[in-house]
Amino acid sequence: MGRFKAWFLDQFGVLHDGKSPYPGAISTLEKLAKTGAKMVIIINSSRRASVTLEKMRSLSFDPSLFAGTITSGELTHQYLQRT
Repeated sequence: MGRFKAWFLDQFGVLHDGKSPYPGAISTLEKLAKTGAKMVIIINSSRRASVTLEKMRSLSFDPSLFAGTITSGELTHQYLQRT
């Protein structure tokens, strides 16, 4: 892992194409997780974080590999809850 404490990963176009994982994506994430890397999915989507994690699960990604998910929709939801 070296000098990086966290990895922020966009999902569409980086981890998958919307229909299937890119070759090596899952095994790379598993290897990073074994080093103690903290990985966070980021996406500019109106969806909530839980929906994003379900999408990842449906594409055979293990949601436990990720420390969290940040989406535009989740941030908007949290902001509206506070106001």
